[in-house]
Amino acid sequence: MIKYGRLALLAAVLSLTPVSQALCAGDVLFLLGQRNLDSDAEPVEDQDAYGVFGFFRQDDWPISFSMGFESSDSGEVNIGGIAGTSIGNVEVKGEITEGYIGVGKVFEKSGKPIRPYATGGITVLGIDVTYTELTTDTDFDDDDTVIAPYIGGGVFWRLGKRFDVGAGIRYVFFAETTLQPFEILAPQEADINFLQYHALIGWGW
Repeated sequence: MIKYGRLALLAAVLSLTPVSQALCAGDVLFLLGQRNLDSDAEPVEDQDAYGVFGFFRQDDWPISFSMGFESSDSGEVNIGGIAGTSIGNVEVKGEITEGYIGVGKVFEKSGKPIRPYATGGITVLGIDVTYTELTTDTDFDDDDTVIAPYIGGGVFWRLGKRFDVGAGIRYVFFAETTLQPFEILAPQEADINFLQYHALIGWGW
């Protein structure tokens, strides 16, 4: 899944370029942060996140169009054996790749470098979980696609004419998945809502 995350981010940069050229004003921001999923996702609930998103608008629009692409993963976590099976010495890794679209508002005041923002919309999450039995190097995995709403906000500072730096949060909710990586076990339902904190760096025009 992580390779698809990198492809999504490349597609994001390529797609944001013509969007930014077509509209009069906006900001493109790269993010790096931490994503904390609901306890249903244990032991892969803590994930490193990275991505890119942007605000785009005409000068006379009261709000901006917003879109973004992100990816996160937990890294490998050793969990010992799988209850109810003979499978032991197992590592598990959880990954999420997402693309989202929504609206936002950047609160600008003439002559002031600080720019708070708020945003919300719909995200499409690609969920992937992989269990690896280390003794035999055998993978057991499953994936799912989930559509859920999100809200977010933060603040960034305009340094000079173009450069932006700041921080933000995002919250994805009503996100539910069903996965069955082991055919001998029943499918597992889980809430994968998450709260994310991230640093921002980018540019505006």
